[in-house]
Amino acid sequence: MLLYNSKPYVLQVIFITLFLTQLSKVQSTTLTSFTFPNFWSNSLENGTEISFLGGATYTPGALHLTRIAEDGFPMKSDAGQASYSHPVFLWNSTGHEASFYTSFSFLIKNSDVPKVTADGFALFLAPPDSSVKNYGGCLGLVTSYATAADPSKNQFVAVEFDTWPNVEFPDPPYPHIGIDVNSTVSVATKRWENADAYGNRIATAHITYDASSKIINVLLTYDNGRPYVLSHVVDFPKILPTWVRIGFSAGTGYNETTYILSWSFTSTLDSSKIRALTQNLRSSASYSSM
Repeated sequence: MLLYNSKPYVLQVIFITLFLTQLSKVQSTTLTSFTFPNFWSNSLENGTEISFLGGATYTPGALHLTRIAEDGFPMKSDAGQASYSHPVFLWNSTGHEASFYTSFSFLIKNSDVPKVTADGFALFLAPPDSSVKNYGGCLGLVTSYATAADPSKNQFVAVEFDTWPNVEFPDPPYPHIGIDVNSTVSVATKRWENADAYGNRIATAHITYDASSKIINVLLTYDNGRPYVLSHVVDFPKILPTWVRIGFSAGTGYNETTYILSWSFTSTLDSSKIRALTQNLRSSASYSSM
């Protein structure tokens, strides 16, 4: 069993726990809030909390974003999505826009040989009636490599964890973390070191969106490892409708499967709370990288 014992991680968990406790008390500004500290609930089987599309499945303890073949290996050329079963508010015409914080832990199980593992997964926000798309580098988000780089053909915002550099569109030539806007060609990227991307290690991602600044922030952490930090301006009202679907999407090309081990989400109209959380997460990241 993996034990988290690094001081920065412990401080970070304590702060986030206190923040979410305080935020949950502000009922007038809290819009949507849910927490899955693990995925052992029997109610997950009937779809009332999590909805599954394509190859995504559930077994006690984890969400599986793609299928396992009969031989016990991850299924190649598969795509799947697991999303929260209820629509989430983003903005309206009166000027109200939600800020949010989401955190999840995951494990990508793959070969330790980079050339035989692909392609990754993403946390996404998309219209409620959207569906799972194609496999491989499409990550279940776009219909084909031909439309992957065409924002006019797609409608979503995502944070991708890409284990395969696709030459079919201008991917960086290495595994990376990216912020995607209507395209799987990321508008901002951070190199994801091979030891982490292919290391079969549990990671924790923290993502915040501050509606007042229009900035989405990403922090990826490993126990006893250097954090990854990424941010970019994203104007949600110009991209997505008032209500959206939020969840995880994955595509396989080779031997790889993604397990989501925990997930929490909180949205609020009080952007100052998200801004304070973001600052503390960044401080924690700076401290843990020393």
